[in-house]
Amino acid sequence: MSAAVTRRAMAVLAWGGRPTAGETCMALVNLLAPGSEVITSLPEGAALSAVLRAHLAPWQLFQHDTPRMTTDTPRPEVCGDAVFVLASRDCDAVTGVPLPWPAPASVCGFRARKLDTLYADSHTPGMLVFGGNSSVGDVIAGARGVLSRHRPMLLLDFSDVAPAMRASAWEDCVQACEDYHYTWLDGLFLPCSTSADRNAAVTAIGHATGVGLPTEWPDMHKLPPGIADMLAPEDADVARVTWAGTVASVKHIPTPDGVRIRFDNTLPSLGMYRTEHGGQGACWRWTGPGPRASFLLPVPGPGPWRLQLEVVNWGSAKTSGALRALVAGEFLTVERSGEDFISFSPLAPPPFWSGGSLQVDLTTPRPRRVSAQDARCLGVSLAGASLSRI
Repeated sequence: MSAAVTRRAMAVLAWGGRPTAGETCMALVNLLAPGSEVITSLPEGAALSAVLRAHLAPWQLFQHDTPRMTTDTPRPEVCGDAVFVLASRDCDAVTGVPLPWPAPASVCGFRARKLDTLYADSHTPGMLVFGGNSSVGDVIAGARGVLSRHRPMLLLDFSDVAPAMRASAWEDCVQACEDYHYTWLDGLFLPCSTSADRNAAVTAIGHATGVGLPTEWPDMHKLPPGIADMLAPEDADVARVTWAGTVASVKHIPTPDGVRIRFDNTLPSLGMYRTEHGGQGACWRWTGPGPRASFLLPVPGPGPWRLQLEVVNWGSAKTSGALRALVAGEFLTVERSGEDFISFSPLAPPPFWSGGSLQVDLTTPRPRRVSAQDARCLGVSLAGASLSRI
């Protein structure tokens, strides 16, 4: 077994199983900039189509039928355009009118345009989704303006592609994007910078997706300084699926001496599972599947402040000393802890942070799968966090 296969097998085991195409897709949807659009080329009835329709406004989603083309279907070259094949019924979602077809009028019910012709000047694509057995290279060849100007995320859905063909389909996309400087990752957002890594991900391990991010994006899997030094190498390689994308606003409850947030699904966070609910309105979230999680806190004003976490279950941490918190590159010392809380040493954000958001990074021992019935790898369970004025 190659090193690439071994490394990815360990990551999948630590995560608790391969992510589905839908989970990876939602992680990217959560990273979309406000107002950006998604262009897809997916087979009719593809599961990702339903996921996107459920989470995007109609004006954001552009779905086309390139995968309906077969190898026997003529592919017309129109005025030298690279071929992006569309069904004749496709409409511009913004205007609701049929897309502007060039001559010739029709070839087997399909027509061809460049992505640039359709979207580069009049739309703001934030993500391109390719699926089925469509020729990604043909589409990308006509997308120079879209890729250069808008720098969209790329998602390759291999769900309907035979496993033996997935690696070659991914390599076709990598080659077509060679001039546009993209970083390639698997469904866990682990880097796939080499052909061996990509082949291991989609063939040997069976990931159903490949992801391309513009190289200027931050490294999504990189751990903050300090946390990386605490972890074993195999833990540092466990990527975090974005269960709720980090955003600028934080819903909070003002208190006389500070603020409190609930760990519900509106919490801007990374590395946390979705909310679970108990009686009388109680809710909590588990960290995982990796050893690191992060969330945002509102900064009500100049400090100093004391951070306290409401703990429902210590999980893999087991004791308060195994749960570490880091803010702005500095670890906070544990001052007090009990069965259901942990309180840290004072922190003093700079005055210009007031009214903004404070990112808190947490680390635990590597989360483990808790039972045969629950495939999740669970870290620590938290119900809330507060900043109290000292």
